Amino acid sequence: MTQTYVCSWCSPTFGPRVEHAEGETCPKTGVVVGVEQDRSAWPLVDPNDDGIRPAGPPDACFYCGQQVGQPHGATCVIVEKVVRLRYTFEVDVKVPHHWTKADVEFHRNESSWCANNAVDEIEAQDGNCFCERFSAEFVEVLDDAPTRELRSDESKAGVDAMRELINAERPSEADVDDYVLGVFRRPKDS
Repeated sequence: MTQTYVCSWCSPTFGPRVEHAEGETCPKTGVVVGVEQDRSAWPLVDPNDDGIRPAGPPDACFYCGQQVGQPHGATCVIVEKVVRLRYTFEVDVKVPHHWTKADVEFHRNESSWCANNAVDEIEAQDGNCFCERFSAEFVEVLDDAPTRELRSDESKAGVDAMRELINAERPSEADVDDYVLGVFRRPKDS
């Protein structure tokens, strides 16, 4: 009998659990289920790793839990590859009244009209949400090399400052009262 594994990526938060058979490729992660992956070129968790977050431990990836110096987890969202997507937007634009479908398509695809103008047309649409008029399609993997970003010293300092705020002691009620009295020269409202 084939071993099956519950997939945390494919299973909804509430509802039935999705299982994959051993050897099956998870459609969301691309990981072959139950098979040890070759991760010899897998990025290690670095002290300046983008996976180290203020809300998590200072020496481990927030997303996969791996310690600094260890490889990121096989399904860690910090490890990335480069893919090509095809985006399709439906936008409402004004064109000369006499133009036919062929005229519009020639103008946008074959003439000197620059496709960068489409960004302006998308931005000019009324309303804020494109969900009903947008789709994305996976085209291909361009670079399968596993990579991850390292933070600059400046952004690392921001994470450290945020961690200090998170871990700081909260002021006592008496300290808050003293501050309010000092600023407003009257007791704070109850």
